Amino acid sequence: MKTTPTLSALALAIAVAMTTHNASAQTRHIRVDGEVQTRVTQLGWTVDGPFALRTIELVVRNPHDRPLEATVRLPLAANERLRGYALDVDGRLRDAVPVERVQARVAFEEVERRGVDPALAEKDAGNSYRIRVFPVPAHGERRVRIDVASLGERRACGWEHTLDGGLPAGTALQATATTSSSLAHGGDADLGWTRNGDHYTTHWAASGARTTRNICVYAPAGDAAFVARFDDGLQMHWLEVPVGAQPARAATAFPKRIEVVWDASYSMLGKDRHAELALLSDYLRGHPVDVTLTILRNDLHREQLHIATATDLDRLIARLLAEQADGATALAAWQADPRVERALVFSDAIATLPGPMVATTDVPVVVIARGIGDPALARWLTRSGGQVLDLSTTSGNAALSALTQAPALSARLGPLDGDWHMERVATNNGALRGCHISRDASSPGLNLAQATGTGVVVRTHSTNAARASDLAAFWCATWQAEDLEAQPERNRSALAELGQRFGVPNRETSLLVLETDADYVRYGILPPAADARLRDAILAARAAAEATKAADWAANLEAVRRGWQQRIAWWNTRFPKDAPHSALKVAGREDDEHRAGAAMMSRSERAVSATPPPPPPSPAPPAMEVADSPAADAVALLGSVSVARDANAAAPTIAM
Repeated sequence: MKTTPTLSALALAIAVAMTTHNASAQTRHIRVDGEVQTRVTQLGWTVDGPFALRTIELVVRNPHDRPLEATVRLPLAANERLRGYALDVDGRLRDAVPVERVQARVAFEEVERRGVDPALAEKDAGNSYRIRVFPVPAHGERRVRIDVASLGERRACGWEHTLDGGLPAGTALQATATTSSSLAHGGDADLGWTRNGDHYTTHWAASGARTTRNICVYAPAGDAAFVARFDDGLQMHWLEVPVGAQPARAATAFPKRIEVVWDASYSMLGKDRHAELALLSDYLRGHPVDVTLTILRNDLHREQLHIATATDLDRLIARLLAEQADGATALAAWQADPRVERALVFSDAIATLPGPMVATTDVPVVVIARGIGDPALARWLTRSGGQVLDLSTTSGNAALSALTQAPALSARLGPLDGDWHMERVATNNGALRGCHISRDASSPGLNLAQATGTGVVVRTHSTNAARASDLAAFWCATWQAEDLEAQPERNRSALAELGQRFGVPNRETSLLVLETDADYVRYGILPPAADARLRDAILAARAAAEATKAADWAANLEAVRRGWQQRIAWWNTRFPKDAPHSALKVAGREDDEHRAGAAMMSRSERAVSATPPPPPPSPAPPAMEVADSPAADAVALLGSVSVARDANAAAPTIAM
């Protein structure tokens, strides 16, 4: 019997057909908040193998009669991170420096209140950043340079870089690209390259309407490795293993029980989710399965379903489509149902409700979204053997194949592989990248599982032939910081140290620019390395402050020591019970008073003798028996003097 497609299935098919064409055309535009005007004056890329650095220079103009604050919003793609920025000071750009987050915020706000020119860059939720600039003077301008690091994708031509400027609408200027790598056949053919020594340069007209260009540079046929070594013995080994030619992969058994996590939080408001629902429908259709349905907002709502027929599936799809986006995203509170064999998380992986991530789960997790907002969190969720499917760069058929087959290449990390930090744990195209960070001088190895037509083959890849790269060190530090951010409270000091050493903005590190040298000295913040004179002055001020602090500490310690010695001497002094000096004086005064009283009695003796004697005293009451009890033998300790009460004694005795 031939079935007729339901209305919901037809609607999904039409919506997917309309959105697939634009799936890869998503552009994240730079935005400047505030009542200011923005102009882009420079846009360029520097490409070195798999690494690229985009440089954007903005001019922010204030047309008003009062100073204003401007905030530059910088949403980035999954393969991009903020490398740094600079602010003009006295007509020249001054680079930002990494500072501990709380210290940076305090310095920025105190300087801001004085009306001086600071700038502060902080990491927002997901893979986005904001740069605060204050003040933009009335009818004046400020110049900001932003540096964004990115990674190219491994393709048949080599390393392919998508040069997307993310320019605001209405922008038009000449963009440039420079590379020291050999050019490969691929990318945009209309780019005219000129050679200048060991470098190649090209120019093109960029605008807000079309800023994206593709270039391809040479890559080795096999693994690629880079290394960064430091004076303290730290070594960073960066490794890239290409997927290569993909043979037919064996299909995996369809699970009997799965979990579907549907992100219905406010961060998903306005997003087109038909591609996600179409993939879920194609994956479940024709397979009876038990489903743990989890609706994710600021809390979790779970229920059990059984999908046996097409009607059951269409009812599930229609229900998910009707869910209203509201509330925060409590991804940190979610943990896979241990009874399921696979968890499908339909979310952009932006956790707007903060909290530490839960412990490792054994359930493979697949994160699916049309645009991954936080690639680091998505990687953390899939660390148990899952993968990330970004439907903005992956077709529906390719995503369906990824769900029904083993990953083409996946990392096999054991309990002793904690020094490896991965870009992602599995991939079906391009390459798998990771970085080994330790002080071990030996070349590290990484175990990777490659899917074949008959199963999975595990091979060890090493970083023997490696060349030096500063950007490789930056990406190593970035991936390590993102792994540490999964448990922010536990790793707070490590995040601050890592961010300040390598300039990686994270939960505990911000990037700060101060205008005056005095402010750097006042807050003890090291300026950019290029300003050697100011760095020397701050280091000298730090040394003087540390010397003063050490002297004060020594003086306080000596005062405590003297006080303690005096206390010990007092306790060790013996005070005789018989006749202390002060007691003898008191006794002498009492004797004089007794003799004077006796003389007075002799003068009135006759009168006293005539008085009748007083009555005899009353007999003492019979002695009471004292019961043996703990209270009767209690001992109170007063300093080093003990006072013991004997139940049969008339008065306490003092033991010295």
